[in-house]
Amino acid sequence: MLRVVEVLDAPFPFRPLERLPIEVGMLPPPGQHPFDIERALVRLMGGWRRAGQVFNLDSYTELNTYDIVHLAGTFEVPIPMPRARLIILQVRGEESVLSIRMAEYFASQGPAVLAVASDEPEVMDALLFGIYAGIVHNRRLTEIVRDLPKTNLVTGILACSEVSDRALSLEPVLQVYASRGTETAARLRRVADRTEQTRERVSRVLHKSQRKTFELQLDDEMAIKPSDFSGHLNDLLSGIDWAHEHQGAIPLSDALINLPPAEFGARKSAKALDEVNRRLEEEATRAPRVLNANFAATDGAVIGESQPLIAETEYDLFVDVGPAWDKTASIVGGANEFPTESLPPTTSGGWNIDVVFVSEDFKPHTAATAIFVPDSGRSYPMIDGERAPTRGPVLIRLRAPSATDLRIARARLSLHYNGTVIQSAVIAVSVAQIAGAAVVDPNRITVDFVLSGSLRDIDQVIGTREVGLSLVMNDDGGSGHRFILQTGNEKLPAFLPYDPTGATEQLKQSRTALLELFYEKDKNLNATKRTGIQNDMGKDLEQFKSDLFVLAKIGNRLRVSALQESRPEDGGTSAVWRRELGTALLSKKIIHVARTHSSTYVYPWSLIYQHSLEGDSANWKYCDVIQLEWTNGRRSKPPADRCPFNIDEDDHRRVLCPYGFWGLKHLIEQPVSVAVTKDGKYDPNKNVTTKIARNRGKLRLAVGVTRDAKLDGKLIGTHLIAMRSLPTVDFAPPEAENADDMLRVLDTPQIVYFLCHGMYDKFETSVFLGIGPDDNKRDHRIYPSMLDDWTTKKAKPNLSDWTSIRPLVFINGCETMNVTPDQMLSFVSAFSSVPAGGIVGTEVSVQLPVAAEFARIFFEGLLAKQDMTVGEAMRNARWELANKGNLLGLAYTAYCMANLQFV
Repeated sequence: MLRVVEVLDAPFPFRPLERLPIEVGMLPPPGQHPFDIERALVRLMGGWRRAGQVFNLDSYTELNTYDIVHLAGTFEVPIPMPRARLIILQVRGEESVLSIRMAEYFASQGPAVLAVASDEPEVMDALLFGIYAGIVHNRRLTEIVRDLPKTNLVTGILACSEVSDRALSLEPVLQVYASRGTETAARLRRVADRTEQTRERVSRVLHKSQRKTFELQLDDEMAIKPSDFSGHLNDLLSGIDWAHEHQGAIPLSDALINLPPAEFGARKSAKALDEVNRRLEEEATRAPRVLNANFAATDGAVIGESQPLIAETEYDLFVDVGPAWDKTASIVGGANEFPTESLPPTTSGGWNIDVVFVSEDFKPHTAATAIFVPDSGRSYPMIDGERAPTRGPVLIRLRAPSATDLRIARARLSLHYNGTVIQSAVIAVSVAQIAGAAVVDPNRITVDFVLSGSLRDIDQVIGTREVGLSLVMNDDGGSGHRFILQTGNEKLPAFLPYDPTGATEQLKQSRTALLELFYEKDKNLNATKRTGIQNDMGKDLEQFKSDLFVLAKIGNRLRVSALQESRPEDGGTSAVWRRELGTALLSKKIIHVARTHSSTYVYPWSLIYQHSLEGDSANWKYCDVIQLEWTNGRRSKPPADRCPFNIDEDDHRRVLCPYGFWGLKHLIEQPVSVAVTKDGKYDPNKNVTTKIARNRGKLRLAVGVTRDAKLDGKLIGTHLIAMRSLPTVDFAPPEAENADDMLRVLDTPQIVYFLCHGMYDKFETSVFLGIGPDDNKRDHRIYPSMLDDWTTKKAKPNLSDWTSIRPLVFINGCETMNVTPDQMLSFVSAFSSVPAGGIVGTEVSVQLPVAAEFARIFFEGLLAKQDMTVGEAMRNARWELANKGNLLGLAYTAYCMANLQFV
C-alpha cells in the first residue's frame, strides 16, 4: 500500500524552467550519462557500481545515513538534484531499507521522492501511469497518491515538502508562457501595424515600378504574420481546463511547440522590417519625380482640368519637380503613377534647372525662369539667382490669348540643365470668352521628351559638357511645328515656327547635294555621271572645293530656315540673338537636338553652314585654311576646335570654310526620348544611355549583311574581316543573312552592325532592312515591327537583355533605295524602344566603298581609346574623310548622346 510520509521541512530551490520535459528511463550502465539534458522527473531502477562494488536498490540494506549521503555523492553520474522535481525509486519485490533511506535523504535535499516496490510489473506500470496522468493534469503529488486504487501488490512511500508537493505543477510554467505569449502577440501586432504603415508609405514615396519590388520584399522577408500563431496564443492565454481529459497538457504542449518559433519569428520579422524600412529610405531617394504644373488665377485659385482659361486674363503657371501633387491638381499626364510624398531633400547636391516656356498663343511668347532640383525631394524656386528658403513651385506670369469662341491654346514647357533638354512637355488648355464654358477636352500637359526619367544623377547622364546650342524639334499637338533654341552662354530662349511640308523641297535639295558628292562635278558645278571618288576614298582638291561650294550654299539656306526668324524672349531681337549664337558657336561645342516623341521629321543639322553667305556667290571666297592645310588635296592634321582664320563671326562672312559646317566643327547629338511611352506616360526606369559596358573587356559584335549580287562581294568580305578584327571585338558568328539568324545574333551584343539595303515595302507600307540575297523574300527583310515582336518574345533568343546591355546599333545603308530619312526614322524609334543605347544611320544612300570606309574609320576611332565617345568618333571620322577632300561623312547621323562610350 502506498503511503504519504510526514511532509518534510527541507527547502526546495525552485526556479522556473523554459522547458520541463518529463523523462522516464532506467539508470544506465557506468560511463553513460543519463542527465544530458535538464530533467524534471528522474526514475531510478536497478543499481549502480562504485569502486568495483555493485549496489542494488532491491537488496542492499546495510547502510546508515552517513553511508547514504556518501553513496549518493559518489554516483559515477550525479543525480541533478537542483533540477529534479520528482525522483522515483523503483524496487522489485518488497520495499528495501535502502530505497526508504534514500527516499528520505533525497527528499531532504529538495525534490519529492516516490519509493515504490512490487513483484507485479503490470501493476507497477499501471500505478506509475496513474501518477504520470495526474501530473500532466496538473494535480498535487499527495492528491495523486491518495486517489490511486488501493492494492497490497504495491508498497512504498511518497516523501515531499509543501513546496515539492507542487513542484511538478504546470501553473508556474503556464504563467511564464502566458506572459511570453502575451508579449509575443503584442510584438506581432506591432510588427503587423508597422508592416501596414510601411506598405502605405511605400505607395506614397515610391513610383509604381518600385512599389512592386518592395511589396515582394515585404512578403518574402516578413518571416511571420500574427495570423500564423494567433490561434495557439489565444488558447494559451484564455486559460486551460485541466479537469477535462481532451485538454490537459495538450494546449501547453502546443505552446511549447509554437511559442518559441513565434518569438523567433517576431524578432526576425521586426529585424527584417527594420531592414526593409532602411532600404525604403534609400530607395525613396531614388524615386523618380514628376513634372508638376497647372495654371492658377493671380489670387492663387487653381484652374481645374475641365475649367477653361478666360481670354485676355492673366494667370500664373505653377511649375515644380517632385512627388506628384496630391493637394493641388496637376494637369501633367502620367503623374498618378508617381509618389506623392518624399523624404526631406539632402543638402549635399542638386541642380539648377532652367524652365523655358514657349508659345505663339500666350504672352509673353517666351519666358524663362529657374528652379533648384535637389537630389531627392521637391524642387525650390530660384529667386534672383538664389534658392528660395522653402520648397514649392515657381510661377510664370502669362496672359491667355483672345478668344471669341472656345479654343485650344498651345505651348511648350521644357526643363534644361547645362544647355541640355532633360524633359519637355506640350501644353494644351481651353480658352473661352466667359467663365463656365464647357471644355471639349480636359486641360493637359503631356511630357513627350525625357532624358532622365528619375531626375536624379543628372550629372552622370549629361556629363561635364559645353553645350553651345540646344534645340527642341516638336509639334504642339495641333498644326504647329517649331524649333525651340537656347544658346549655351546667355541661355536666352528663342523659338522659330517651322513648316516641315514647306521645307520639303529644301530638304530634297540637301539630300541631292549629298548624293552628288559621289560624282565628279563639271565647271558649272553640276554632277556628271563619272565617279569622283578616288582609290583612297578621297577627291582631288578642285572637286573638294566644288563640293564645298555646293554644300555651303545648301547649308546656308538650312541655317536661314532654322534660325533667321528666331523669336527670342520678349525684349530681345532676332539679330541680337543670332549674334549671341554666333559667339557661342565660334569654337567646338555640343549641339543638342532634342527630338520629342511626336517629332517625325528629320533635319540635316550636320549640313548647316554657320557663316553668312549673303550676296552674289561670285564674291564668295575660299578660306585660307584650304591652301594652308590641304596640300595637294590632302590634309594630315587632326581637326581643330575652330578655324585658325576665324577670330570672330564677321571675318568669315562670304567665306567657304570646312569648319563652317556644324557637322565638322561641332559634336551634334540627337538623343531619342527614352522614358515616354506611346500613351504619354513616363517609364522612370529608363534614362538616356551614356555608357555601354564591355563584357570582360570585350564587345560582342552582331552583324547583319546584304549579299546582293550586284554589289562587290569581295569588298564586302574584306570589310567584314576588318570589322571582326577590330580591337576588343568578340564576333558573334556567323554574319546573319536572314531574320532567324539575325534574331539569334541580336541576343546579347554590345555592337550591332547592319551592312544592308534600306528599302520601302509599299504593300506593308513600311521600311525594311534588306540582308542576305536581294530576292524579295520576307525572310531576308527586317521590319521595325519585328523588333517589337522579338522584344516581347518570352523564349530565348529574344531581346530581353537589351534593357541592361543597351547596345550601339550602326545601320550602314549602302545603296539604300527610295527611302527618305523620315522613313528610316522608324528604325531609330524601334531600336530605341528595345532599347538600344544609340543608333547611327545615313541621311542618304551611301555607295559600298565609302560606306565600308566610314564604318572602319568610325569604329577604329571609337575603340582606339577607352574614353572615346561616339560624338568625338563621329566628328573624327567625318574629318578623316574631309582630310581626303571627301565630305560624305556629313551623310551620317548619330541618334544618341554625344558622350556615349564603351566602358
